[in-house]
Parts: sequence; C-alpha cells; structure tokens
Amino acid sequence: MKKNVLFLINGYAIEQKGSYSLYNENLAPNFDLYVKHNFFTKLTTNALNYIDGYREFSIGSKGSLNYTFIKNEAMSGALDNNSELLGLKSKINNPDSKLHVLFFADLESNVDVLRDFFESMKKLNTKEIFVHLICTSDSMKGYKDLKGILAKFGYGYVPGVRVASVVGSSYIDDEATDQDVDDYVTSLFYGYSELWRESDQKISNLMASNTLPNKIKTFCVNSRYEIANNDNILLFNYDKLSYTKLMDRLVNIPEKIRRRYENVNYNVYSLFPTGYPKIPAAFKERTSDICVDNYLKKIYSKAAIVDEKSRLNAINHCCAGLKNVLCENIDYYDSSNGILYNLTLLSEVINNSKYGLVILNYNIDVFNNIQDIRNEFQKIDEMLSHIYRLCKDRQYTLLVSSLYGIKRKMLDAYGNEIFLNLSERVPLIIIDDELNKMKKKISIYPFGEIYDLSKTIYKNINRSYQIDSLIREKQSIFSLIFKKKK
Repeated sequence: MKKNVLFLINGYAIEQKGSYSLYNENLAPNFDLYVKHNFFTKLTTNALNYIDGYREFSIGSKGSLNYTFIKNEAMSGALDNNSELLGLKSKINNPDSKLHVLFFADLESNVDVLRDFFESMKKLNTKEIFVHLICTSDSMKGYKDLKGILAKFGYGYVPGVRVASVVGSSYIDDEATDQDVDDYVTSLFYGYSELWRESDQKISNLMASNTLPNKIKTFCVNSRYEIANNDNILLFNYDKLSYTKLMDRLVNIPEKIRRRYENVNYNVYSLFPTGYPKIPAAFKERTSDICVDNYLKKIYSKAAIVDEKSRLNAINHCCAGLKNVLCENIDYYDSSNGILYNLTLLSEVINNSKYGLVILNYNIDVFNNIQDIRNEFQKIDEMLSHIYRLCKDRQYTLLVSSLYGIKRKMLDAYGNEIFLNLSERVPLIIIDDELNKMKKKISIYPFGEIYDLSKTIYKNINRSYQIDSLIREKQSIFSLIFKKKK
C-alpha cells in the first residue's frame, strides 16, 4: 500500500483563446518547478464546478447518467419490458391528445437516446408528438450538434416525432427572469413563436451574431403545436436538471393562459425526478456502483477529503455514486478552521496511517476578481512547497491537479469587466521519487481524463489492483514491430 496525496487547485485549467491572462511567471514558482522535473500531462474535463468535477472524478460520467441508463437498458432489451415505462405509456396513451416532449439536448447523440425511448414504447397511440428542444450548450461549437439534431428529426430519424420549437436554457432555468419563463410557457400554450421553417438559415443568423446556443430566444420550426385539453407534457430530463421555475409554471400556468383556457386539463410527467414533487417521474433516481467509495473498498483503503463544510455533502453524494448515503470509506474534514493553511493540522491528517488517499481542495473558483485569484494562487503555491517536502520525506506520492475550470465574466484589478476562460483541460503533475527513477521505462499517458486520475490513484495505492492507469510501461519501436505470436 502506498499513500497518495491529491493536491487540488480547483478552478485552475489551461487558458483558452480569448481568455484574460491569469498566469505569469511569478505567480506560482513552485508549481512551475515541479512541472519541469516530474511527470506532467493535461487531462480533459467538461466540468466548471466542484459537483461536476467530483462527479467525473468519481464515476467517470461526463454526460447524463440517466441518458446513459436509457441507452444501456435499450441495448440490452430491458427497456422494452420496463414496468415503469409501461406505466408511463398507459398514462399518455390517448388517440385524442398530443404529447409534448421537452427535450434537454446538447449532443447530437442524445437523439439516439430519444429514439431508443420511443422504440421501446411500441405503438404509442397519440394524435401527434411534438418535441420542444432546449439547448444547454454554452459553446459556439454546440451549433454543430444542434444542426445534427434538427437534421435527424427532419429526416424522420425518430418516427412520428416532429420538432416544434427551440429555446436556449438561459430563458427557462432558475437564473432566468420570471417574465422570460412565463413567455416560454405561454408560447407552448399558444403554439406559436417566431417562425423559421428554414432552421439552417436561423442557425446561421444566430452564429453570425455570436449568440450562444443556451442564449437562443424561442423560435418555432412547426407552428400550431399548442397544448390543449387532455394533452400530455413529458420532461425528457436527466440527473442534473432541476428547473424549479419552469416546473412551477407548467403546473401553475400563468394568469393570461388561464383566462384564455377556462378549464385547461393537461398532465405533466418527467422521465427522472425533478426535485419538484408535484410532477410524477417515470423512473426512480438512478445511482452508480462505480464510485470512489466502492473503489476504496475494493483496494482495502480509506480516504480523507478536506474542503469547506458547505461543499462536503455534495462531494459525498458524488463519491457515493449519487446515492444519499454517507460514504463508509471516506472521512471528511471541514476546512473552515484554516486546516488547509496549517501544516501542523494538515500533517496529522496526511500522516494518519488509515488513509491511503488524502484529497486537499484548494479552490480559486470562489473569487470574482482576478487579483483575489492571483493572491490566493500565490498562497496555495507556497503551501504546495510545504506539502511537497512532507510527501518527499515520507515517500508519499503527491499529485497536483484540478477537477474543473472557470469560464465566466469577472473583474480585473482595476474594476473592469473581463472574461476568464480556464477550461477543457487541467494540469496533472505526479511527484514520486520511485517513479522518477523509472523514467526510462515508464511514461504518462497524454490523452487522459479526470476519471483516469482517480483510477491512477487506486492503482498506485494498491499495485496489485487490475485497473488502467495513466502511468504505463514504455514500448520500444522493436516491441511494436516484432510482437510475440500468441
């Protein structure tokens, strides 16, 4: 067994094009020094907050856990006879009503999940099925997927289902204004908004104006799709969605709609729990058996995680595989007492013999001012040098990385608004004298992800555990050419 210390500078990632320059040569001299003399690589990540970061680290799920569940169930044939799905089908089977699907999609491949879902429903008996696309992507690259999604529906990829409208998630999420949410819900009941039958032209206009997909104002591809008496609304949602304002407006429709429809009778369902109790869900909340807590159990080890008390419940939820239980193999330490900058207190945790892994969460994402971030980074870098010496003296493995980046507007040192884009890839330094002596024989895999970091740690704690690691044996050109015959 070998002890591993994961030193996280959360929020720090590789600066992207167009980002304000955070880093300079004087900011983190110790960090720079360790990069030069140890194993170094960059890991890909989709995360921009600690919950998504720990989710990727724990269960390796970058996308929706629940969309993955549907796809896996469909591939195995289990979805065809799923009792929960059959129960939903019995509720929405009505030849005199329409089905309106609010489809949260940012990847073209999400349409495959929707297709699998409707194929498993088998001869769903409704008048019409309309899909209302909700775009969640905050990158211009998302338009490639949006074009693919609209094209698939246009070619009848999901039989009997048509796209009715498109909206960016910023107009309906909990950050949206009450008026924006009301306007969107009203457009559903009136069945009309800005009409663009040539969706490619609309998307070209949006791209030309640099409008992000999640900022798209509602437009419709097919008009006259209004919600009427006895219609059904299905939220095709996934595990990270909880749009409370939207859910409330769908159940308690705005006054102007009630005045138009005196006795509007319709039903709202969701695929997975929304956190809004008045909307019944077809499936119970899904969890994952692949998680930090279970891996630690398999390698006969325990971990300590140090972070602010307000974050620890969410971190535990991710490390438990999205289950609402306390992890059996992880102890949590509240950093509000200053433990992260107190070497004496920190040493007691790190040196505790029961822990094979100690995770220290230093967070620069909590600041909204560049100067504050730089000041914190310098403090963190100084602390890194102390932890480096402690680990070196004790022959522990020290890993320096981040689980997520920053991508938002903030203020510079002079109070001017700037855009900081640290995202997509985070650094990883692996510091271990034993590994450094083997540099001629081993290398670090250059195309890893955040989940590969956790697997590398498990393997390093217990070398006998069979799991892929970022640390791999080098292959000579001769071994690649002259492979042994099996």
